[in-house]
Amino acid sequence: MTEKQQTVGACLWCDATYMLRRSGGSPHRFCSVACRMSYHRGLRDWAAMEIEKRKLPIKILKQVSQQRTRCKQEASRLTPVTGAPRILESN
Repeated sequence: MTEKQQTVGACLWCDATYMLRRSGGSPHRFCSVACRMSYHRGLRDWAAMEIEKRKLPIKILKQVSQQRTRCKQEASRLTPVTGAPRILESN
């Protein structure tokens, strides 16, 4: 991979190129907050339209939501540093 390929990305929404973050974190997929918000708005509108046309069962939407919640809960239980003690909440 060349240096240019490692530092430039293409926006999923508008196809504009942008500089990738070098500080770590999640990889960027959009060139701006406006593009990210437009993408999510479009996704919500599309899903609502497909549900109304009965092409996307609400059951599928619920399953995806439950899977994401489970993944987030499992990730929050992971120990961030190898060998560090885990602190569990008491109920």
